[in-house]
Amino acid sequence: MDDPRQQVRPYHPVDGMVYGGITEPTVLPPQKSWRCLPPWTSCWILDSASVFTVTAETRNKARYQAFFYLTRQCELSLEREALLDIRVRRARY
Repeated sequence: MDDPRQQVRPYHPVDGMVYGGITEPTVLPPQKSWRCLPPWTSCWILDSASVFTVTAETRNKARYQAFFYLTRQCELSLEREALLDIRVRRARY
């Protein structure tokens, strides 16, 4: 048996896996509330009308949700770089 293709291959854990479609996650990550400050303000006065709340899993997703809220629902024309200037803080109620 000099031919390496004819040798018996040792068992590997991947050998028993069945590949198929995408599986649904059993538990979704919890949604958290985030307070957002638009790029044109710099003061965290929580009673201010410019502070708004979004719901997302992570801080980066909350920043994107805030950008989406400002551009689509508030109909503001913001540059892509404004996404970096949105400040996000975890809402503590």
